[in-house]
Amino acid sequence: MKKLNEKMAVELMKVFYPSIRNQISQMHTEHNFGGILQMLVEELKTSIASNHITKVITGINRMDYIYQKGNAYVRYMIERLFIKPFSSLKYSAHPQQWKLICQEMSDSFLFVYQLHTEKTEIHN
Repeated sequence: MKKLNEKMAVELMKVFYPSIRNQISQMHTEHNFGGILQMLVEELKTSIASNHITKVITGINRMDYIYQKGNAYVRYMIERLFIKPFSSLKYSAHPQQWKLICQEMSDSFLFVYQLHTEKTEIHN
């Protein structure tokens, strides 16, 4: 099966995140894939602050789908700019919210997050 490249991943993101479709399109025309991922993390933080935990879980699971289907570049970028910043999501959420988010996260995404958390702790 063909892996998703950056362009195909962005097209899926436009469908998966309709509330920010226009911003995704704009950043894509500027060849700013990293900016798109950072914007999605900020969108999740906003959803946490608004207590829309279901929206956060859905957003993470949709990104996990893109991650699983993505080519090496897409996966690398998602790891560095979406999964690694989960720490900032954790601090934006109440402990009970974060526990629920982690329970609903796929094992693969949770593993990558924990791997990045351990690397950060070792270097600090």
